[in-house]
Amino acid sequence: MANTANPVGRLFEDICTMAAKEIGIVNLGRGFPDFSPPQHVLDALVQVTQSSNPLLHQYTRSFGHVRLVQALCKLYSPYYNQHLDPYQNILIPVGAYGALVCAIDSTVQEGDEVIIFEPFFDAYKKMINDIGATPVFIPLAPRTTESSPTSHSDDWTFDEQFLLSKIRANTKAILLNSPSNPLGKVFNQRELEIIRDICIEFDLICISDEVYEWMMFNFKKHIKIATMEGMWERTLTIGSAGKTFSATGWKLGWVIGPEPLIKKCQVIFQKCYYRCPTPIQEAVAIAIETEMTRLESEDCYLKSLARDLENKRDYLASLLAEIGLKPILPGGGYFLVADVFDFHKQIKDSELEKHSSKDEADDVRFVKWAIKEKKFGAIPVSVFYSDENKRRQHLIRLCFAKQLSTLEKAGTILKHW
Repeated sequence: MANTANPVGRLFEDICTMAAKEIGIVNLGRGFPDFSPPQHVLDALVQVTQSSNPLLHQYTRSFGHVRLVQALCKLYSPYYNQHLDPYQNILIPVGAYGALVCAIDSTVQEGDEVIIFEPFFDAYKKMINDIGATPVFIPLAPRTTESSPTSHSDDWTFDEQFLLSKIRANTKAILLNSPSNPLGKVFNQRELEIIRDICIEFDLICISDEVYEWMMFNFKKHIKIATMEGMWERTLTIGSAGKTFSATGWKLGWVIGPEPLIKKCQVIFQKCYYRCPTPIQEAVAIAIETEMTRLESEDCYLKSLARDLENKRDYLASLLAEIGLKPILPGGGYFLVADVFDFHKQIKDSELEKHSSKDEADDVRFVKWAIKEKKFGAIPVSVFYSDENKRRQHLIRLCFAKQLSTLEKAGTILKHW
Protein backbone atom coordinates (compact mmCIF):
# COMPACT_ATOMS: atom_id res chain seq x y z
CA MET A 1 0.00 0.00 0.00
CA ALA A 2 2.80 2.42 0.78
CA ASN A 3 3.81 2.64 -2.87
CA THR A 4 0.41 3.59 -4.20
CA ALA A 5 -0.25 7.05 -5.59
CA ASN A 6 -3.34 7.45 -3.40
CA PRO A 7 -3.41 8.39 0.29
CA VAL A 8 -3.56 5.21 2.38
CA GLY A 9 -6.63 6.29 4.32
CA ARG A 10 -8.59 6.57 1.07
CA LEU A 11 -7.54 3.01 0.22
CA PHE A 12 -8.95 1.71 3.48
CA GLU A 13 -12.19 3.56 2.80
CA ASP A 14 -12.32 1.76 -0.55
CA ILE A 15 -11.59 -1.58 1.16
CA CYS A 16 -14.48 -0.96 3.55
CA THR A 17 -16.74 0.01 0.67
CA MET A 18 -15.95 -3.11 -1.35
CA ALA A 19 -16.35 -5.29 1.73
CA ALA A 20 -19.71 -3.67 2.47
CA LYS A 21 -20.92 -4.72 -0.98
CA GLU A 22 -19.37 -8.19 -0.90
CA ILE A 23 -20.02 -9.36 2.66
CA GLY A 24 -22.50 -6.81 3.98
CA ILE A 25 -20.41 -5.17 6.68
CA VAL A 26 -21.59 -2.27 8.80
CA ASN A 27 -19.31 0.40 7.46
CA LEU A 28 -18.17 3.16 9.83
CA GLY A 29 -14.97 3.50 7.84
CA ARG A 30 -16.30 5.71 5.07
CA GLY A 31 -15.80 9.34 6.04
CA PHE A 32 -19.06 10.81 4.84
CA PRO A 33 -22.77 10.76 5.79
CA ASP A 34 -25.11 8.00 4.66
CA PHE A 35 -28.05 10.42 4.94
CA SER A 36 -29.26 13.10 2.53
CA PRO A 37 -28.64 16.84 2.70
CA PRO A 38 -31.45 18.95 4.22
CA GLN A 39 -34.53 19.35 2.08
CA HIS A 40 -33.99 23.03 1.29
CA VAL A 41 -30.57 22.19 -0.15
CA LEU A 42 -32.04 19.44 -2.34
CA ASP A 43 -34.84 21.80 -3.39
CA ALA A 44 -32.26 24.41 -4.39
CA LEU A 45 -30.52 21.99 -6.74
CA VAL A 46 -33.83 20.89 -8.27
CA GLN A 47 -34.79 24.54 -8.74
CA VAL A 48 -31.52 25.27 -10.52
CA THR A 49 -31.48 22.20 -12.76
CA GLN A 50 -35.05 22.88 -13.88
CA SER A 51 -34.44 26.57 -14.47
CA SER A 52 -34.97 27.94 -17.96
CA ASN A 53 -32.28 30.55 -17.37
CA PRO A 54 -29.64 29.51 -19.92
CA LEU A 55 -26.80 31.14 -17.96
CA LEU A 56 -27.26 28.66 -15.09
CA HIS A 57 -26.30 25.82 -17.43
CA GLN A 58 -23.22 27.41 -18.95
CA TYR A 59 -19.76 28.45 -17.79
CA THR A 60 -19.74 30.89 -14.91
CA ARG A 61 -17.02 33.14 -13.50
CA SER A 62 -13.76 31.16 -13.30
CA PHE A 63 -12.87 31.91 -9.68
CA GLY A 64 -16.35 31.48 -8.28
CA HIS A 65 -19.97 31.96 -9.31
CA VAL A 66 -20.96 35.54 -8.49
CA ARG A 67 -24.02 34.67 -6.42
CA LEU A 68 -22.00 32.13 -4.41
CA VAL A 69 -19.02 34.34 -3.56
CA GLN A 70 -21.43 37.13 -2.58
CA ALA A 71 -23.35 34.76 -0.31
CA LEU A 72 -20.13 33.56 1.30
CA CYS A 73 -19.08 37.15 1.91
CA LYS A 74 -22.34 37.91 3.68
CA LEU A 75 -22.09 34.73 5.76
CA TYR A 76 -18.45 35.01 6.79
CA SER A 77 -17.77 38.76 7.03
CA PRO A 78 -19.17 38.92 10.59
CA TYR A 79 -17.00 35.97 11.65
CA TYR A 80 -13.88 37.67 10.31
CA ASN A 81 -14.91 41.05 11.78
CA GLN A 82 -14.31 42.70 8.43
CA HIS A 83 -15.96 43.19 5.06
CA LEU A 84 -14.76 40.45 2.72
CA ASP A 85 -14.50 41.25 -0.96
CA PRO A 86 -16.27 38.55 -3.00
CA TYR A 87 -13.85 38.88 -5.90
CA GLN A 88 -10.56 39.45 -4.08
CA ASN A 89 -10.85 37.34 -0.92
CA ILE A 90 -12.62 34.14 -2.05
CA LEU A 91 -11.82 31.34 -4.49
CA ILE A 92 -14.19 28.45 -5.26
CA PRO A 93 -12.26 25.24 -6.11
CA VAL A 94 -13.34 21.63 -6.63
CA GLY A 95 -14.02 20.61 -3.06
CA ALA A 96 -11.92 21.32 0.02
CA TYR A 97 -9.43 18.83 -1.43
CA GLY A 98 -8.97 21.09 -4.45
CA ALA A 99 -8.80 24.07 -2.12
CA LEU A 100 -5.92 22.42 -0.26
CA VAL A 101 -4.11 21.77 -3.54
CA CYS A 102 -4.44 25.44 -4.49
CA ALA A 103 -3.34 26.65 -1.05
CA ILE A 104 -0.35 24.32 -0.75
CA ASP A 105 0.87 24.56 -4.34
CA SER A 106 0.65 28.36 -4.32
CA THR A 107 2.64 28.87 -1.11
CA VAL A 108 5.08 25.94 -0.90
CA GLN A 109 8.00 25.24 -3.23
CA GLU A 110 10.48 22.42 -3.72
CA GLY A 111 12.86 22.27 -0.77
CA ASP A 112 10.47 23.98 1.66
CA GLU A 113 9.24 22.40 4.88
CA VAL A 114 5.66 22.43 6.16
CA ILE A 115 4.64 21.86 9.77
CA ILE A 116 1.81 19.33 10.22
CA PHE A 117 0.20 18.22 13.48
CA GLU A 118 0.03 14.44 13.83
CA PRO A 119 -2.26 12.47 13.44
CA PHE A 120 -3.13 14.25 10.20
CA PHE A 121 -5.50 13.95 7.25
CA ASP A 122 -3.44 11.61 5.11
CA ALA A 123 -3.71 13.65 1.90
CA TYR A 124 -1.58 16.44 3.42
CA LYS A 125 1.61 14.41 3.27
CA LYS A 126 1.18 13.45 -0.38
CA MET A 127 0.28 16.99 -1.48
CA ILE A 128 3.45 18.33 0.14
CA ASN A 129 5.70 15.52 -1.09
CA ASP A 130 4.43 15.91 -4.66
CA ILE A 131 5.81 19.45 -4.74
CA GLY A 132 9.20 18.26 -3.58
CA ALA A 133 8.70 19.78 -0.14
CA THR A 134 8.98 18.00 3.21
CA PRO A 135 6.28 17.61 5.86
CA VAL A 136 7.57 18.02 9.42
CA PHE A 137 5.37 16.24 11.95
CA ILE A 138 4.47 17.67 15.35
CA PRO A 139 2.81 15.01 17.51
CA LEU A 140 -0.40 15.63 19.37
CA ALA A 141 -0.40 13.53 22.52
CA PRO A 142 -2.61 13.24 25.61
CA ARG A 143 -1.44 15.28 28.58
CA THR A 144 -1.73 12.29 30.93
CA THR A 145 -1.41 8.53 30.59
CA GLU A 146 -4.02 7.71 33.23
CA SER A 147 -6.29 4.85 32.30
CA SER A 148 -9.89 5.89 31.75
CA PRO A 149 -12.82 4.25 29.95
CA THR A 150 -13.36 7.49 28.02
CA SER A 151 -11.01 10.39 27.26
CA HIS A 152 -11.37 13.55 25.18
CA SER A 153 -9.53 15.01 22.22
CA ASP A 154 -9.11 18.18 24.30
CA ASP A 155 -6.55 16.21 26.32
CA TRP A 156 -4.31 15.96 23.24
CA THR A 157 -1.94 18.83 22.64
CA PHE A 158 1.54 19.63 21.31
CA ASP A 159 4.81 20.56 22.96
CA GLU A 160 5.55 24.22 22.27
CA GLN A 161 9.32 23.80 22.64
CA PHE A 162 9.35 20.80 20.32
CA LEU A 163 7.41 22.80 17.73
CA LEU A 164 9.89 25.68 18.02
CA SER A 165 12.80 23.27 17.59
CA LYS A 166 11.39 22.19 14.21
CA ILE A 167 11.29 25.69 12.72
CA ARG A 168 14.17 26.13 10.27
CA ALA A 169 15.23 28.58 7.60
CA ASN A 170 13.29 26.66 4.93
CA THR A 171 10.10 26.27 6.98
CA LYS A 172 7.42 27.91 4.86
CA ALA A 173 4.02 27.11 6.36
CA ILE A 174 2.01 25.57 9.16
CA LEU A 175 -0.93 23.37 8.13
CA LEU A 176 -3.65 23.51 10.77
CA ASN A 177 -6.78 21.34 10.90
CA SER A 178 -9.42 22.28 13.49
CA PRO A 179 -11.63 20.38 14.18
CA SER A 180 -9.21 17.73 12.99
CA ASN A 181 -9.47 14.49 11.08
CA PRO A 182 -9.15 11.85 12.52
CA LEU A 183 -8.98 12.98 16.17
CA GLY A 184 -11.69 15.63 16.28
CA LYS A 185 -9.24 17.90 18.06
CA VAL A 186 -10.40 21.51 18.41
CA PHE A 187 -7.42 23.78 18.96
CA ASN A 188 -8.04 26.11 21.90
CA GLN A 189 -7.26 29.81 22.29
CA ARG A 190 -3.86 29.25 23.91
CA GLU A 191 -2.74 26.70 21.31
CA LEU A 192 -3.76 29.02 18.48
CA GLU A 193 -1.90 31.90 20.12
CA ILE A 194 1.28 29.81 20.16
CA ILE A 195 0.83 28.98 16.46
CA ARG A 196 0.07 32.62 15.68
CA ASP A 197 3.17 33.88 17.49
CA ILE A 198 5.38 31.39 15.65
CA CYS A 199 3.86 32.29 12.27
CA ILE A 200 4.50 35.98 12.89
CA GLU A 201 7.99 35.57 14.35
CA PHE A 202 9.23 33.33 11.52
CA ASP A 203 7.09 34.85 8.73
CA LEU A 204 5.14 31.65 7.99
CA ILE A 205 1.93 31.11 6.03
CA CYS A 206 -0.88 29.33 7.88
CA ILE A 207 -3.12 27.01 5.83
CA SER A 208 -6.12 26.41 8.06
CA ASP A 209 -8.36 23.48 7.10
CA GLU A 210 -11.70 24.23 8.77
CA VAL A 211 -14.11 22.00 6.87
CA TYR A 212 -15.77 20.82 10.11
CA GLU A 213 -16.16 24.35 11.50
CA TRP A 214 -19.95 24.07 11.92
CA MET A 215 -19.77 20.70 13.71
CA MET A 216 -18.72 21.78 17.21
CA PHE A 217 -19.78 19.88 20.33
CA ASN A 218 -20.22 20.62 24.04
CA PHE A 219 -21.04 24.28 23.33
CA LYS A 220 -17.57 24.91 21.96
CA LYS A 221 -16.94 27.96 19.82
CA HIS A 222 -14.86 27.62 16.69
CA ILE A 223 -11.95 30.07 16.60
CA LYS A 224 -10.67 31.11 13.19
CA ILE A 225 -6.94 31.67 13.43
CA ALA A 226 -7.25 34.19 10.58
CA THR A 227 -9.19 36.48 12.95
CA MET A 228 -6.33 36.67 15.46
CA GLU A 229 -4.10 39.73 15.47
CA GLY A 230 -1.49 39.63 12.72
CA MET A 231 -2.90 36.51 11.03
CA TRP A 232 -5.34 37.71 8.34
CA GLU A 233 -2.57 38.70 5.94
CA ARG A 234 -0.80 35.33 6.27
CA THR A 235 -3.70 32.82 6.46
CA LEU A 236 -5.60 30.81 3.85
CA THR A 237 -8.76 29.29 5.33
CA ILE A 238 -10.33 26.21 3.73
CA GLY A 239 -14.09 25.55 3.84
CA SER A 240 -16.43 22.95 2.37
CA ALA A 241 -19.98 23.05 1.04
CA GLY A 242 -19.99 19.26 1.05
CA LYS A 243 -19.26 19.04 4.78
CA THR A 244 -21.42 22.04 5.69
CA PHE A 245 -24.54 20.67 3.96
CA SER A 246 -23.85 16.89 4.17
CA ALA A 247 -23.41 16.74 0.40
CA THR A 248 -19.81 15.61 -0.04
CA GLY A 249 -20.49 14.37 -3.57
CA TRP A 250 -21.13 17.93 -4.71
CA LYS A 251 -17.36 18.58 -4.43
CA LEU A 252 -17.40 22.31 -3.80
CA GLY A 253 -15.03 24.11 -1.47
CA TRP A 254 -13.67 27.58 -0.86
CA VAL A 255 -10.50 29.38 0.11
CA ILE A 256 -10.79 32.65 2.03
CA GLY A 257 -7.80 34.92 2.49
CA PRO A 258 -6.02 38.18 1.67
CA GLU A 259 -5.87 39.28 -1.95
CA PRO A 260 -2.12 38.55 -2.53
CA LEU A 261 -2.45 34.95 -1.35
CA ILE A 262 -5.77 34.38 -3.15
CA LYS A 263 -4.24 35.61 -6.42
CA LYS A 264 -1.56 32.94 -6.13
CA CYS A 265 -4.24 30.32 -5.46
CA GLN A 266 -6.09 31.48 -8.58
CA VAL A 267 -3.03 30.74 -10.73
CA ILE A 268 -2.95 27.13 -9.49
CA PHE A 269 -6.72 26.80 -9.84
CA GLN A 270 -6.77 27.92 -13.48
CA LYS A 271 -3.97 25.51 -14.32
CA CYS A 272 -5.73 22.53 -12.69
CA TYR A 273 -9.49 23.05 -12.75
CA TYR A 274 -10.54 26.06 -14.90
CA ARG A 275 -13.89 26.45 -13.07
CA CYS A 276 -16.52 24.55 -11.05
CA PRO A 277 -20.01 23.47 -12.22
CA THR A 278 -22.41 26.40 -12.40
CA PRO A 279 -25.61 24.62 -11.21
CA ILE A 280 -23.97 23.31 -8.03
CA GLN A 281 -22.52 26.73 -7.22
CA GLU A 282 -25.91 28.38 -7.72
CA ALA A 283 -27.61 25.76 -5.53
CA VAL A 284 -25.05 26.18 -2.73
CA ALA A 285 -25.51 29.96 -2.94
CA ILE A 286 -29.28 29.56 -2.49
CA ALA A 287 -28.69 27.15 0.41
CA ILE A 288 -26.37 29.65 2.16
CA GLU A 289 -28.84 32.48 1.63
CA THR A 290 -31.57 30.33 3.17
CA GLU A 291 -29.38 29.48 6.16
CA MET A 292 -28.62 33.14 6.79
CA THR A 293 -32.34 33.79 7.28
CA ARG A 294 -32.38 31.04 9.93
CA LEU A 295 -29.22 31.79 11.92
CA GLU A 296 -31.25 32.70 15.02
CA SER A 297 -33.66 29.79 14.56
CA GLU A 298 -33.58 26.20 15.73
CA ASP A 299 -34.25 25.28 12.09
CA CYS A 300 -30.78 26.47 11.07
CA TYR A 301 -28.95 23.46 9.66
CA LEU A 302 -25.61 24.97 10.62
CA LYS A 303 -26.73 24.44 14.23
CA SER A 304 -29.01 21.42 14.04
CA LEU A 305 -26.39 19.25 12.29
CA ALA A 306 -23.99 19.78 15.20
CA ARG A 307 -26.67 18.80 17.73
CA ASP A 308 -27.56 15.68 15.76
CA LEU A 309 -23.92 14.62 15.39
CA GLU A 310 -23.17 15.23 19.06
CA ASN A 311 -26.00 12.86 20.04
CA LYS A 312 -24.67 10.24 17.62
CA ARG A 313 -21.14 10.73 18.92
CA ASP A 314 -22.33 10.07 22.47
CA TYR A 315 -24.38 7.05 21.39
CA LEU A 316 -21.42 5.44 19.64
CA ALA A 317 -19.06 6.28 22.50
CA SER A 318 -21.36 4.60 25.01
CA LEU A 319 -21.49 1.45 22.87
CA LEU A 320 -17.71 1.32 22.64
CA ALA A 321 -17.19 1.91 26.36
CA GLU A 322 -19.75 -0.77 27.18
CA ILE A 323 -17.65 -3.48 25.54
CA GLY A 324 -14.26 -2.22 26.69
CA LEU A 325 -13.07 -0.21 23.69
CA LYS A 326 -11.87 3.17 24.93
CA PRO A 327 -13.38 6.07 22.94
CA ILE A 328 -11.67 9.44 22.65
CA LEU A 329 -14.54 11.94 22.48
CA PRO A 330 -14.00 14.49 19.68
CA GLY A 331 -14.66 18.17 20.16
CA GLY A 332 -16.00 18.44 16.63
CA GLY A 333 -16.22 16.83 13.20
CA TYR A 334 -17.35 13.47 11.86
CA PHE A 335 -15.01 11.05 13.60
CA LEU A 336 -14.43 9.28 16.87
CA VAL A 337 -11.14 7.51 17.60
CA ALA A 338 -11.10 4.47 19.89
CA ASP A 339 -8.25 2.61 21.57
CA VAL A 340 -8.40 -1.11 20.69
CA PHE A 341 -5.24 -2.20 22.53
CA ASP A 342 -7.04 -4.32 25.14
CA PHE A 343 -9.11 -6.01 22.44
CA HIS A 344 -6.23 -6.53 20.07
CA LYS A 345 -4.09 -8.39 22.58
CA GLN A 346 -6.92 -10.88 23.21
CA ILE A 347 -7.06 -11.97 19.56
CA LYS A 348 -4.84 -14.93 18.76
CA ASP A 349 -2.07 -14.37 16.21
CA SER A 350 -3.40 -17.33 14.27
CA GLU A 351 -6.70 -15.47 13.83
CA LEU A 352 -5.03 -12.23 12.76
CA GLU A 353 -2.75 -14.03 10.33
CA LYS A 354 -5.74 -15.22 8.32
CA HIS A 355 -6.16 -11.68 7.06
CA SER A 356 -2.86 -9.81 7.58
CA SER A 357 0.87 -10.23 8.07
CA LYS A 358 2.97 -9.62 11.18
CA ASP A 359 4.88 -6.76 9.53
CA GLU A 360 1.72 -4.63 9.35
CA ALA A 361 0.78 -2.13 12.07
CA ASP A 362 -1.32 -3.54 14.91
CA ASP A 363 -4.35 -1.37 14.14
CA VAL A 364 -4.21 -2.36 10.46
CA ARG A 365 -4.27 -6.02 11.45
CA PHE A 366 -7.15 -5.40 13.84
CA VAL A 367 -9.24 -3.59 11.20
CA LYS A 368 -8.68 -6.30 8.58
CA TRP A 369 -9.72 -8.92 11.14
CA ALA A 370 -12.81 -6.91 12.19
CA ILE A 371 -13.94 -6.49 8.58
CA LYS A 372 -13.69 -10.18 7.78
CA GLU A 373 -14.62 -11.78 11.09
CA LYS A 374 -17.06 -9.30 12.60
CA LYS A 375 -18.35 -7.51 9.48
CA PHE A 376 -17.42 -4.18 11.04
CA GLY A 377 -15.65 -1.50 8.98
CA ALA A 378 -13.25 1.07 10.45
CA ILE A 379 -10.05 2.92 9.47
CA PRO A 380 -6.74 2.19 11.24
CA VAL A 381 -5.39 5.45 12.64
CA SER A 382 -1.80 4.47 11.79
CA VAL A 383 -2.54 5.62 8.21
CA PHE A 384 -2.79 9.15 9.64
CA TYR A 385 0.72 8.97 11.13
CA SER A 386 4.22 9.41 9.76
CA ASP A 387 6.13 6.24 8.94
CA GLU A 388 8.18 6.29 12.14
CA ASN A 389 5.06 6.36 14.34
CA LYS A 390 2.77 3.95 12.47
CA ARG A 391 3.55 0.74 14.32
CA ARG A 392 2.94 2.19 17.76
CA GLN A 393 -0.76 2.82 17.13
CA HIS A 394 -3.68 0.88 18.60
CA LEU A 395 -6.38 3.26 17.47
CA ILE A 396 -9.23 3.02 14.97
CA ARG A 397 -11.28 5.81 13.39
CA LEU A 398 -15.06 5.50 13.26
CA CYS A 399 -17.40 7.86 11.41
CA PHE A 400 -20.59 8.65 13.35
CA ALA A 401 -22.03 10.93 10.65
CA LYS A 402 -24.48 8.15 9.85
CA GLN A 403 -28.16 7.35 10.11
CA LEU A 404 -29.17 6.19 13.56
CA SER A 405 -30.15 2.84 12.04
CA THR A 406 -26.56 2.38 10.82
CA LEU A 407 -25.18 3.09 14.29
CA GLU A 408 -27.73 0.70 15.81
CA LYS A 409 -26.54 -2.05 13.47
CA ALA A 410 -23.01 -1.28 14.58
CA GLY A 411 -24.21 -1.51 18.17
CA THR A 412 -25.66 -4.96 17.55
CA ILE A 413 -22.27 -6.14 16.32
CA LEU A 414 -20.38 -4.51 19.16
CA LYS A 415 -22.65 -5.92 21.85
CA HIS A 416 -22.04 -9.44 20.52
CA TRP A 417 -18.32 -8.88 20.06
